[in-house]
Amino acid sequence: MIGMSAYILSYTYFISKGLGANGLTTLNLAIPIYSFVHGSGLMLGIGGATKFSIFNAQKELHKADSVFSNTVIFIWNHII
Repeated sequence: MIGMSAYILSYTYFISKGLGANGLTTLNLAIPIYSFVHGSGLMLGIGGATKFSIFNAQKELHKADSVFSNTVIFIWNHII
């Protein structure tokens, strides 16, 4: 997260120097959308991996496979 914040800060600096106010306006509209998509992907990926690992450790392989498949299908249908 610190790396991403530093990247956005430096990107904002170069956009402001190159494109001015219109570039900063566009960037400020795009960053929340990017953050939402990134956060949703992290939430689904980490949550699905956690449930998969729990079921896998409990030797419930059918449930683990189901969680993995459902997570991938959900991401494919809604995010991509």
